[in-house]
Amino acid sequence: MPSNVRLGRIRGIPIELNWSLFLVFGLLAVSLGSGYFPDAYPEMASGTYFVLGLLTAALFIASILLHELGHALVALRERIPVTSITLYIFGGIAQLGEEPKSARAELRVAAAGPLVSFALAAIFGAVGLVADDVDALAAPADYLARINLILALFNLIPGFPLDGGRILRALVWGATNSQERAQRVAGASGQIVGYGFFGVGALLALNGNLLNGLWLVFIGWFIQNAANASTAQSGIERLLAGVTAGQVMRPGPTTVPSRTMLRQLVDDHVLGSGNRFFIVSDDGTPRGVVSLTDVVKVPRDRWDWVNVTQVMVPWARTVRVRPDTGLLEALHTMGDAHIHQVPVAEGDAIRGLLSREQIFAQIRLRAMLGDRRDAAATRQVPQ
Repeated sequence: MPSNVRLGRIRGIPIELNWSLFLVFGLLAVSLGSGYFPDAYPEMASGTYFVLGLLTAALFIASILLHELGHALVALRERIPVTSITLYIFGGIAQLGEEPKSARAELRVAAAGPLVSFALAAIFGAVGLVADDVDALAAPADYLARINLILALFNLIPGFPLDGGRILRALVWGATNSQERAQRVAGASGQIVGYGFFGVGALLALNGNLLNGLWLVFIGWFIQNAANASTAQSGIERLLAGVTAGQVMRPGPTTVPSRTMLRQLVDDHVLGSGNRFFIVSDDGTPRGVVSLTDVVKVPRDRWDWVNVTQVMVPWARTVRVRPDTGLLEALHTMGDAHIHQVPVAEGDAIRGLLSREQIFAQIRLRAMLGDRRDAAATRQVPQ
């Protein structure tokens, strides 16, 4: 089953809900309707608490969405593509298609989310004050004012990948004019904050506050792992900077005519040469692509009667990249399409084939050469 549910698009940005958010919604609605609201506002009818719990939980999720939209809309203004917004158990992620090009852009994008949460806290707080005599309005407004304020302050903790960590990265980037140094500082801040949450959570759990302690341990684990992943991602981006698909691709991918039967494809090309991916082409015109995965979906006793045209992905629907496409972009393209290789083409002119394995090999090679260059430079530095 898919882990995310697509809600729709806002400004062309896909909005998705992770399954974990439904758990949060249910738990929050129940705890508000059965505990918090009856204790804080005992004069309301019992049925009202349940409705207010559902409404408040929904507005809380909407607040998280608005927080992430703050990041996304500012990113679009900075000409940074936004591939999706996903809401999940810890909050949300506005997935940027590329890193900000400057420290100023990074700062604006990072600060936008907390500013939206502060604004929401002020709006809900004002509603709570105006409707102080109407419990059905004051109850959710007061709670949402506090929770948005907490959300803003929590995100400003200077631990990457929280917004505060991204703001820290922008400030260090601007002060040192080094994005690499800024990423190292931000990654270290995420490690420190993650271990801090882990330690406080462990102490709470050992002192009897098991639920809150485990929750903080979980948050610390998440921040620490996300900081590690982001640092590794930045390292890969540096290694692949300026490298294109045309430089790494395997030229001349295997082509087969559209009349080729699956048995012949397997015997002559898969078993014979070890190829797993083919361009279906007639007279130099590509018709589609077929992979070993497509072949094995057909029962073996039908391979003599089914040709590649019947199982191929038509060329018009084939995911492909250009020779000048950056390797990192090509890797993202394959990841989004859940495929392991893509044709490298200019229009209908096929230049080669690029696979994930080739990209990973390039990363390993450049990392090894980078380490050796660094070691050589260290030996040459006068002592």
